[in-house]
Amino acid sequence: MEQLNVLRMIYRDPLAKTEPSIITPKRKDKFIKDVFGKLEAVKNANEEHLLPQLKYRQQEQGPWVVGFSDIFRQWIRKSKTAYIEYAGCFPGATFMVRQEMERNIQFAGFLERARNDARSKKLGWDTYLKSPITRLQRYTLLCQTILKNMKTESEEKTNLQIAYEEVKAVTLECDSRVAEMQKKVDLADLSTKLMLRPGMQSAVELNLNHLGRELVHRGDLQRMGGNRFTWLDSHALLFDHYLVLAKTVAQRADQGGRMEKYDVSRLPIPMDLLVLESANDPAVQKSSYVKGITTVSAVTGRVSTPSESLSLNRTHTGNSPAPGLQHVNTGASASSLQTVTSLDNSKDDKILYPFRIKHLGRETYTLFAHNEQARRDWCTKIIEAKTKHAKALFAQHAEPFRLRVMADSAFVYDGYAGSGGKSVVIKGTPIDRAIQEVEHKFRDTGRPGPICRARVNCATSFTTPYPESKRMVAVGTDFGVFVSEIDNPRGWQRVRVPHYTPFTSDTANAICRRSICLASHKSPSSRNSISSS
Repeated sequence: MEQLNVLRMIYRDPLAKTEPSIITPKRKDKFIKDVFGKLEAVKNANEEHLLPQLKYRQQEQGPWVVGFSDIFRQWIRKSKTAYIEYAGCFPGATFMVRQEMERNIQFAGFLERARNDARSKKLGWDTYLKSPITRLQRYTLLCQTILKNMKTESEEKTNLQIAYEEVKAVTLECDSRVAEMQKKVDLADLSTKLMLRPGMQSAVELNLNHLGRELVHRGDLQRMGGNRFTWLDSHALLFDHYLVLAKTVAQRADQGGRMEKYDVSRLPIPMDLLVLESANDPAVQKSSYVKGITTVSAVTGRVSTPSESLSLNRTHTGNSPAPGLQHVNTGASASSLQTVTSLDNSKDDKILYPFRIKHLGRETYTLFAHNEQARRDWCTKIIEAKTKHAKALFAQHAEPFRLRVMADSAFVYDGYAGSGGKSVVIKGTPIDRAIQEVEHKFRDTGRPGPICRARVNCATSFTTPYPESKRMVAVGTDFGVFVSEIDNPRGWQRVRVPHYTPFTSDTANAICRRSICLASHKSPSSRNSISSS
């Protein structure tokens, strides 16, 4: 009750009465209502249903009271609504106070003066604003302590146990309400702070106020600029539908304060187009002489990798490149990143831990975390977000397409297969289910070797003429054209196009002609002679 009175007399009432107004007059009434509006209900619940009853019991039975469980049971039932509503408004109230502090120098000075008031005992405004919630948590601890010290079984002990459970249930509901509303407040805060560059609004719909939207993870990372001698500080925000890379900037507010904003200079990456290409790149070290990076020097303890701890990479054993399905990395590392297996001092602030992400169809980013745990957290959260997103799309039948494996072992491009890189596999995605399907289909047979190690350039599907009417697939490579039935990923055969009659469609012929042209290193102008042959 004392803390509630401090909140009223030192904070709420002076804000309402001080002239000239500390807060802009047109916003003052709404601010006071949103921040302190639920305060009176909590105060009345204690004054009417708890404090008088406790004092009367003390006067009636003191100095030794028989029990008080009945008082707490009656109080918590009548004050439950007031506490839950206060808890639901608490995150928003805290947000409004902090936001006003940032942009209003006079308000920040008012809070400092209130803190120095003798009645506040040098405690900040947030302590008093949260006091009803913390006091409710305190009641559960007090009841639990008394229960432990009751030596004999009695009716009062049984009733006090019930009272404890009822108070605890309301406390947990308040905590849940605070957590739920805090997420919404954080998203509302971000929606005002994210500044998209011109032209991005038409391509990106963040919709942070939509139901179910979630901020999965956020934190500061570093990435290299246009050249390897420039470092850029980035604040990364992983939502359930986008990954946003931004730069923290400060802007001057109307009332003299400074507000933190996030300048989004790179196009946000949709979850569908986000690929975690590597989670275990070797650590690097900032040079002491230039702004670039150098190889981490030698070593004592081995660095664990997120991919090992998560066991999410598909790998193959053997001396030769694996001929099976592979999730291939397409982004190249910086030339100065060299493989190391251990670090001399993992706590060195100059040591950075990179991981690579790709915006499909656009760019590959190498992001640097400041420690191994931060990198592991980022990789884990990205995997969790993509897995949850894929599961939701599948459950809602909202996947844009389904995938079928055309060839699981026939084509191997040595330039990729020999690199050893593997993107992290996300469970439940269309490509993961397609791979699982073909592996299940051939689970009892060995994996055959590749029939082509040349680059694949193009592909098309077609149907053979009657009476066979088979659905076929043609693949054009630098080594020639290969065909197979569409449902047989291991039935590939190399063919000679001019003598293979099923190629009747113009599309198939065009693709095969281009493949022959590429294979024979002829210019596009010579395609007419190939077509006529």
